[in-house]
Amino acid sequence: MVARRPATGIAEYLATLAFSLLGIVLLIETTFALHAQSSLDTALEQGAFRASARDATIDDGVAVATGLARASLGASGRDIAIGGTDGPTLVVLRATGTYHLRLPGLGWLGLPVDATRISPKERFHAPAP
Repeated sequence: MVARRPATGIAEYLATLAFSLLGIVLLIETTFALHAQSSLDTALEQGAFRASARDATIDDGVAVATGLARASLGASGRDIAIGGTDGPTLVVLRATGTYHLRLPGLGWLGLPVDATRISPKERFHAPAP
């Protein structure tokens, strides 16, 4: 009579499958987090660029940045506040808050966000007569 080994192959297969799926989920979530950071950076850059224009105000820049951030982040960026400071030569826009990420089976994960963009103000120099 031949001794039988315990059947461990299926357990190893299921463990490998579970860890592979977990890795894929973490990769997807990381991709979404990087997308959120990139979208927020772009929104702040565009807002700072608008606010630095000669005929614009800091409120114009904040409105542009907020609109772009809301359009690209959707409901996940609902707790991100964008504000700005108008200096004599520079415009500074800053976003702070929490980006919400949904993890399957775990609920919502809040990632802190803190981004700043600075743009020099546009100046017009008339040519010498």
